[in-house]
Amino acid sequence: MADMEKENKKIFEENYEEKIPYNRKSVDRIKRAILCMGAVLIALPIYIGLYTMVKLNNLNDRVNDMEEKVVIELNTSLMNPTGDQLKDKLSENSLLLDSGVNGDIVKTEVAEKTYLGSSMENTNVKNGKTVYLTFDDGPSEHTAELLDVLKEYDVKATFFVVCNPDKSTWPMYKRIVDEGHTLAMHSYSHKYEEIYASEEAFIEDVNKIRDFLYEQTGVECDFYRFPGGSSNSMTKSYVKDLIEYLDGQGITYFDWNSLSEDAVNLSLSPEELNANIMGYVRANAGNSTVLMHDIDACENTLTALPALIETLRREGYTLRPIDKNTVPVQHISYNKE
Repeated sequence: MADMEKENKKIFEENYEEKIPYNRKSVDRIKRAILCMGAVLIALPIYIGLYTMVKLNNLNDRVNDMEEKVVIELNTSLMNPTGDQLKDKLSENSLLLDSGVNGDIVKTEVAEKTYLGSSMENTNVKNGKTVYLTFDDGPSEHTAELLDVLKEYDVKATFFVVCNPDKSTWPMYKRIVDEGHTLAMHSYSHKYEEIYASEEAFIEDVNKIRDFLYEQTGVECDFYRFPGGSSNSMTKSYVKDLIEYLDGQGITYFDWNSLSEDAVNLSLSPEELNANIMGYVRANAGNSTVLMHDIDACENTLTALPALIETLRREGYTLRPIDKNTVPVQHISYNKE
């Protein structure tokens, strides 16, 4: 009996010794599994966070690139737009801008409204009862009719023109001058990526449009409007150098403090365009320089003009063309040394 007990005890001890390392190995494996799972649970949110940040940065870069392309493409197309396809394109671009894609909005003629009022560096105040009607980007298929309306109402305006490649519009440059309006420069090509490629490119473009207009009219133009205004995003870092060049050439630049938004939204009715203008004019402390567009797509600007003139006169405003005595509205101030 004693021998049997000894034998059973020996067997138990042998089995116990065999199980101990087996159990330790299992525990070690479980520990390693738990540690690995913990590491994964800690690392996974960090990885997801970093991945999300990279994706958001990439998306932001893409949005910024798209913004710049939209702005450049839209302003280039405004030079001589025609047809339903272009109207659809302008509407799409306006929706993009309105929905906030162009977060840095400047700065171009599709976003002039941002630079009005208190945000302007230099709003000149005079008596507040003079209004300067200005038309950008012409001549177009509507220029002759615009001039007819102005002649009918005995109103003089200012035309900031480009070189329209359609030579059938070229007689309009001379007619603008002959009928007592102010002919002014708005660049030769109206292609932002070319005009603003460098200071040298800007100077070349200014000289080209000035020489071209002299050939067409015999008039040396002394007034200029930057495509996109002086506050455009593409010349932010060196715009004062460009202004200094213009000043050295005896050229005064003009921005605006009132607008119809005709090139922002082509679906605006003549009544809506005029309501926009009058809202600015009535709110301005000083004289008003009104931005409109003389382009093929802005037919409602032409339709709205008679009622605009009548309303302005009825409310006691005097309509004048820009001349050497006009105090310029300028988004970017420039002080001569």
